[in-house]
Amino acid sequence: MTCVICKKKVSRSADCVTCDLCRGAVHTECADLSRAEIECIRSKSRKIHFYCANCDIVATINNLKEELAGVKSELNELKNSQGKVIHQDSVKKLSDDDILMEIEDRNHRAANLVLFNLPESSEMNSSERKNDDMFRCRKIVIPENKNNVVNSQNCIRLGKFDNDKVRPVKIIFENPHQAIDALRTYKRSDNLYLNRDLTPRQQNYNFVIRTEFKNRLEKGEDNIFLKYVNGIPKIVPKKNLKNMQIPNSQ
Repeated sequence: MTCVICKKKVSRSADCVTCDLCRGAVHTECADLSRAEIECIRSKSRKIHFYCANCDIVATINNLKEELAGVKSELNELKNSQGKVIHQDSVKKLSDDDILMEIEDRNHRAANLVLFNLPESSEMNSSERKNDDMFRCRKIVIPENKNNVVNSQNCIRLGKFDNDKVRPVKIIFENPHQAIDALRTYKRSDNLYLNRDLTPRQQNYNFVIRTEFKNRLEKGEDNIFLKYVNGIPKIVPKKNLKNMQIPNSQ
C-alpha cells in the first residue's frame, strides 16, 4: 500500500488516513491534518469527510452541484407556491452567476448561528458589551457537559442600537461542524431562539412558506404541518407528523 500523495510505502495503517472518495491511503504527514482532526476522521461516529489533494477538487465540484440543485429546488418551490405574498425578487429568473453567489454566501455563513431575543447588555463600554454578549451566548448555546471542544470565536449584534428593540446576535464558530453541533444540542429556553445564519433569499423563502402555511390553515386545511430541515421550513401532510422537527427558529 502506497501513499497517493508522496507515492511512498505506507508501513502501518496507524500512519495513514483513508480518502473518502478514491479510498486511497494518505500519510498523516502528507494529509496536513492536526492530531485532533486525524482522531476525528478515524472515529466510527465521525460526521466529516476527508479528501486527498487529488480528489479534493472533484469533491468540491460534486458538492457545488448538490448545492446548485438545492437552490434551484427552493426557487421552484417558491414559484409553485400557492401563497399570494411572494416577493418579486424571489420568483424572477436568476442567472447562473446569481445562484453561484447565493451558494457562496451560504458557505460564508455556514459557521455562524443567530440568537434572537437576547437582552441588550447593560454595560456602558462597547467592548464590555461585546464581552458580556460573548459570555452569555456561550453559556446559552454551548452545553457545559460537552466532551469535545466547541468554541465560538466572536459574536456581533446585528443592526443599529435602538432602545425599543433587541438586536439579534450573530455567533461565529471555528467551522460549520461546530455550528451544526451547537444548533443540534441547543435546548430552547425562555423566549430565546437559535437559528442558522440565513441569506436574504433564505429568509424570504422562510417568510413566504410560513405565510402560505398560515393562509392555508385559515382556509380550513388542518391536515398540514411545517417541517423544518436545517432551519428551512416545508409544508408537509399530517401523515408525516412523526418525522416533523421542532424548529429552533422563530
